Amino acid sequence: MHNLIDYISQKIVNAELFNNPFKHFEINDLIPEKHYKSFICALPKITLYNPLAHRDAFKQGCATRFELSLSFENRHLEIDRIFSKNKTATDIVDAFCSERFKSLLLDKFESTLEVTPYPHLYKDLAGFHPPPHTDIVEKAITFGWYLPENALFKDSGLGLFTKTSCEFKEVKRIPYTPNKAFAFLRSSDSWHGVRHSPSTSYERNSLFVTFYRRNHYSNGSVLVSDPNLDRKEDDLLIDCMKINSSVILIIDHAGSLLGAAHKQALST
Repeated sequence: MHNLIDYISQKIVNAELFNNPFKHFEINDLIPEKHYKSFICALPKITLYNPLAHRDAFKQGCATRFELSLSFENRHLEIDRIFSKNKTATDIVDAFCSERFKSLLLDKFESTLEVTPYPHLYKDLAGFHPPPHTDIVEKAITFGWYLPENALFKDSGLGLFTKTSCEFKEVKRIPYTPNKAFAFLRSSDSWHGVRHSPSTSYERNSLFVTFYRRNHYSNGSVLVSDPNLDRKEDDLLIDCMKINSSVILIIDHAGSLLGAAHKQALST
C-alpha cells in the first residue's frame, strides 16, 4: 500500500491548482495502469448498490444514480467481500481513508478545516445530469476518480460553471476518461454539474471521497440536511434508505424527511 499512496501523493503534489472558476485540480493516470485495470475489473455489480435518494437522480420515477458506501467499521472485511478479495481495491480504499491522503488535500487547498472522509462508489445511468449546484455546506472537499474502460463517453464528465444573474456558463469540463481524478474545494461559487444524455445505455462508474466538515460529525455520524431530498417522495426515499446500512434518516416529529446522515466510523 505504501508504494501506491506514495504514487498518488506525488500526483497530487505535482498537480496544477486552478482558481477559475473555483479552486480545483485534475490528475491524469492517478494510479499505475496495471492497478487501474485490476480495480475496474473488480468493480461490484449494480445489485450491491442502492438508489441515491436525491431529486436530481430520479428521471420519470426511475433512479439514474446508485451509490455503494465504502465506509465501514470493519473496512478490510467488507472491502474483501465487495471486491472479491481484490488486494488492489483494499490498498486503494486504505489510501483514500488515510490521514496522509486527507492532509495532502487540505495542504493542496491551503485549508485548515477539520474534516472526515466518506468514500463511496457511484454507478450512473444514461439520463443522469444534475443541474449546476455548489454542494451542501456540510461538504468541504470533493475528490472524484473516474473509472471507465475507455473514453467513449468523455463528454459526460463534470462541468464547472460560473453564475451571472440567473444564467450559468460552463467554463470547463473534466473529461470522463480512464484513471482521471480531480478535486475541488466547496464554496459559494463552486458551481458544478453534469450535462450529458447519451443515446445509448451505459454505466458511468466513479469513486468519490467526500470530506465532510467535522463540526457536523456527531456520535459516529455525519449529520446532513440536504434540501435536494424531495419531501414529496418521502415513501420512496425511506424505502431506499432503509436498505442502505451506511445511511441514517433524519426525520422530524411529524414524520417529514429532513435529511440523511452517513454512518461513519471514527477509525476510518
